[in-house]
Amino acid sequence: MTDHWAGATIIDKAITQTEQNGKCHVEVRYFLLSRPARVGEFAISVRSHWSEESMHWVLDVVFHDDASRIRTKNATANFTFIRVM
Repeated sequence: MTDHWAGATIIDKAITQTEQNGKCHVEVRYFLLSRPARVGEFAISVRSHWSEESMHWVLDVVFHDDASRIRTKNATANFTFIRVM
């Protein structure tokens, strides 16, 4: 493992099954953990991670964050902060 994952001691897996328009979709995701987690703790962590990612989706779709042409030093972070306020 790389130094970036040096604290990881456990690999866990989350399987999500959804149905959309009569079709079943299965998604398998793997997570690196630094300590053992109970099933409930792990489920909350997985859901929390997804809610964080959905916020980034909103920033991109609503505010076109990925299409921004701002590339000067801290300007990107500053303008993103202003958009979120």
